Amino acid sequence: MNHKGKGISLGDYVMIFIANRLSDPRSKNGIEKWLKNNILSTIYPEVSSQKYWNMMERFTEKDIDEIWSEIQKKLKHMANFSKIIIDASNIYTFMEENEIAKKGYNKKHRYDLNQISYYIAANYDYIPYKGNAYPGNVFDSKTFQDILVDLPEGILVYDKGYNSYENVKASRGWKYIGSLRPSDHSDILDLEIEKDFIEFKRDIYGMEHRIIVYKSESLFKREYKALMKLIAKTVDKCKEILSSDNYDKREKALNYLETVHLQETIMINDNIEINENKVDEKIRRMGKEILFTNIMDMDARDIIELYKKRGRIEQCFRTINVLDLASPIYHFTPDKIRVHMFFSLL
Repeated sequence: MNHKGKGISLGDYVMIFIANRLSDPRSKNGIEKWLKNNILSTIYPEVSSQKYWNMMERFTEKDIDEIWSEIQKKLKHMANFSKIIIDASNIYTFMEENEIAKKGYNKKHRYDLNQISYYIAANYDYIPYKGNAYPGNVFDSKTFQDILVDLPEGILVYDKGYNSYENVKASRGWKYIGSLRPSDHSDILDLEIEKDFIEFKRDIYGMEHRIIVYKSESLFKREYKALMKLIAKTVDKCKEILSSDNYDKREKALNYLETVHLQETIMINDNIEINENKVDEKIRRMGKEILFTNIMDMDARDIIELYKKRGRIEQCFRTINVLDLASPIYHFTPDKIRVHMFFSLL
């Protein structure tokens, strides 16, 4: 960053930010007070919020890209990045809408607030290789080809949110493992899994892929619990609608069933009845993961294990959320938000 003079460098300011986020996350005003009571004050005697804001304004998109590039050169010698997991998350914020703070699908269901999205591409030891922030209303799939830039050769593992013809085509330079949306492949969900898994080949996204279907007990339990809860809630809601004085109460109840996709499972005649056959059909389809891959020479069990470990990147997101490494965000301009997220990912 071409620091000159005897004062604290931009790199020093970044180190102080990182130390504060790992210790006691504060605003830039708060960092000044925090530092006075921290051992770091013996190394860095004086910082100020105004100097922080001035320093942040010096970081351009080009600077951030060059810094990431230098970090990645070091990382390649320190850790194994032959297998990379890609995933995204978001952070809600109380700031007004701007170029990067937008409303979108919030992981914590705060749909009333604007959010900032970010992705991480990490290896199997939780070490991120790269990451970046982007507007909260941009679908994850729209960022995929930017993520692929400069990624090392190896195996990519990513979830359904990145599925598209363009993204799969762009990732053909790597080996990859993804998963298909069950709702788009009901015929595969109807297949019986006699042992641990079944596999076959099928043309999807413009080329032949190996399809591996296995049953996840943890996924089955989550889906089963969610279905039972939804059915109970829907029955109660329909009873409430039908007990009203509205002349079109039956039509309203039927419309409600359609909104929760239970119009074939719950029937409204003289009474509210549950179609047990439809419930059994839904239960038989539960817990099945449908993987697709261009890896033809690896044992299916190893591919399944690789995909299961995709949850490791959730450890990165949990760490960021629990330790408040990125939030709260006290900036209100898109440029400063990007720099803040860059420091947070560091």
